[in-house]
Amino acid sequence: MEVVGSTLKVLADQCHVEIDQISTILVTRNAGYMVANLIGAVLQKYVGKYPEALLSVSFLVAAIGLFIFFSI
Repeated sequence: MEVVGSTLKVLADQCHVEIDQISTILVTRNAGYMVANLIGAVLQKYVGKYPEALLSVSFLVAAIGLFIFFSI
């Protein structure tokens, strides 16, 4: 669990943005975690015999996503 309420102003100052922009980033990140957990739960039902395959595919997707993000 995160405690960002007291550090939100400091984080906004360090990033040279306003507080509402930092709040949008935090909400988007937490929504991404929730969606990824739901997708992982659904996929885990289908690949119950091969959990290593699900883990390998998830790392591959994360690596591709990071590569695309940082190459833009």
